[in-house]
Amino acid sequence: SPLPKVRPDRPLEAELRALIAVSSAVAGVHRFDEVLDAVGEQACKVLRAAGISISRWEPEHDRMRTLSNAGELNPGEDERPANETWALTALDRRLVERAVPYVIALDQPDLPDEERRFLELIGRGSALAAPIRFGQRVWGVLEAYSSVGAPPFTASNVRFAEALCTQVATAIGRAELFSRLESLAYEDPLTGLPNRRAL
Repeated sequence: SPLPKVRPDRPLEAELRALIAVSSAVAGVHRFDEVLDAVGEQACKVLRAAGISISRWEPEHDRMRTLSNAGELNPGEDERPANETWALTALDRRLVERAVPYVIALDQPDLPDEERRFLELIGRGSALAAPIRFGQRVWGVLEAYSSVGAPPFTASNVRFAEALCTQVATAIGRAELFSRLESLAYEDPLTGLPNRRAL
């Protein structure tokens, strides 16, 4: 018998279909930015997020570098920012050092002033952040933002975001493998110099 259509009142089914779509993107493409596009699109759809951002942690500079934005972009935001970096907040530091996801919302009475000002500045009602782990450390972060007045994110949203982060980590591994294979194909492994194929 044919599969039933996905209904909006079945969030687990929507999450499963989104994870399958992202897994297919990871398996079928060689370019990392295509995976980021798929993750952003599916995350916006399932989380009903106004925006999604994927950033890489640069521990040597102690900053985050935004790689991809999806959804409704604020003025001055680009889908692929050329050079957008930002300093870590206390919550971000906990996220990258201990891999602890978080959800913040304007309606939280105990929300720190720094986080409240941030949400107000970007015109969002709540934010969710989940760590992207690669190897033994946090590589980056996936963030989702809801519109002001929309329901804030929940613990189940965090679980889905963490599942998406696992897919991003798989894509990072594939991208590093392809990069290594390409360098092996074009350079001498002993000297590191370009080989005959490269010339």
